[in-house]
Amino acid sequence: MATKKKSWREKIANSHPPKVVHITDERSTWGTGSMIISSPAVLEELVKEIPDGHIVTIKNIRDCLSERNKTDMACPLTTGIFLRIVAECSNEEETLGIKNGAPWWRIVRDDGSLIDKFPGYPDNQLNRLMDENVETVLVRNKPKVKEVNSHRFCFS
Repeated sequence: MATKKKSWREKIANSHPPKVVHITDERSTWGTGSMIISSPAVLEELVKEIPDGHIVTIKNIRDCLSERNKTDMACPLTTGIFLRIVAECSNEEETLGIKNGAPWWRIVRDDGSLIDKFPGYPDNQLNRLMDENVETVLVRNKPKVKEVNSHRFCFS
């Protein structure tokens, strides 16, 4: 018997709580020190804090997670995976008529390019950014935001 596929909301609801790990191996890709492995639920709340018309990078998100958890870094791999879960959940719920989702379209790569793993890449994210009057440009036929806000993102 086939198992029912989980909704994106169920993936967020059933996720593990954040945890801090300590990296001591100097051969680690990310260096040594304490690292937060967050959760989709925490990232969803964090993304909801991004103001209208503001753009933040994945690095901004990781820096905020690290700051709030008093760690040296936030895991780049799981942060990216969990941001996709948040984006897919918000997009899925919007198609069902559920409002107040996380504004995932306000997150871009560190170079300002749109995220190809987000729903409806690139048109969905690009249209939402244009609706918020965010200027975009084409670089090598790929859309990028013209300017990433330089304001401090982490509010707490």
